[in-house]
Amino acid sequence: MSNSHFARGTGALEAEINRLATQLAEERSESSRKITRAESQFRNAQLKAEQLAKQLERVQKDDDNARDALRKKEIEFLQQKHELESQVRALDKKLAASRDDLVTERESAHTTIKEFERSK
Repeated sequence: MSNSHFARGTGALEAEINRLATQLAEERSESSRKITRAESQFRNAQLKAEQLAKQLERVQKDDDNARDALRKKEIEFLQQKHELESQVRALDKKLAASRDDLVTERESAHTTIKEFERSK
């Protein structure tokens, strides 16, 4: 083998090595971009998950507050209902007493009329 064949072979080998080194550098660069993009997407997903967790916490707190307010309103309603029922019972007793008084007065008036008619 002559030096020119060896030089050509070495030149071709160096060219192939350079081509492979360039290809490897490009693939590493592309891999690095993909890793950077994936890391960025992961960080964004983490931030979104944290935001959603905080939002869920606020919604749960609002729900708890709404439930508490509803319970308080229910208690107030039941208390008002009880008070109104007591008032209705008291009014029913008064009405019954008034009826009894009216019946007694009517009977007394009839008795007075009968006595007046007899005395004529």
